[in-house]
Amino acid sequence: MNEPRSFMPDDESVVVVPAGAKELLAELAAIREAEIAVDVRKLETVHALCLVYGTVDEDAFGEAAEQLIYRGEQGTPPVAEYLSLEVSALLGISPGSGAALIDQVLNCVYRHPVLWDAVRQGKVRWYRALDVISEVNSAGLSLEAALWVDQRIVPSLLTMPRGRANRVLRGLVALADPALARERELKGRAHRH
Repeated sequence: MNEPRSFMPDDESVVVVPAGAKELLAELAAIREAEIAVDVRKLETVHALCLVYGTVDEDAFGEAAEQLIYRGEQGTPPVAEYLSLEVSALLGISPGSGAALIDQVLNCVYRHPVLWDAVRQGKVRWYRALDVISEVNSAGLSLEAALWVDQRIVPSLLTMPRGRANRVLRGLVALADPALARERELKGRAHRH
């Protein structure tokens, strides 16, 4: 995990610190680190469940028989269709949100491995990873193009504010598949009349 940044100067005699503030600031930094660790553990557990639920009972039959379905985009493995119900029930979220979480995790792991490693290390927060996953998926990029963007966007996520990194991301998405970007632009113009 990243070391928490301290906003307290090294020379404590320079700044007057209210009584107990140093301990409270340290506690707040520890809480942030714990939140990141919990987020990472949840995401890794969802991925592990996807691996466990990568097969179904082939001997089951009838309408209730579970099937393998593709939740993620190109390059992601199939998972058992009812996994989203289990995940959503355990996390207290809707089945649609559970399915979306599985989709996002699979896309991150298999289409954005550099980003996945940065998330797991606590260097990139999950909400920033979702910006990348969403932009790449909504653009309809292939696995190869998604991997190309993945290699280039993570350094920006580590060093730039969110808005600027998202502008860089949109540029990378356009460069990853210029023909597809041109097609999206023409469709957008047609809908704007």
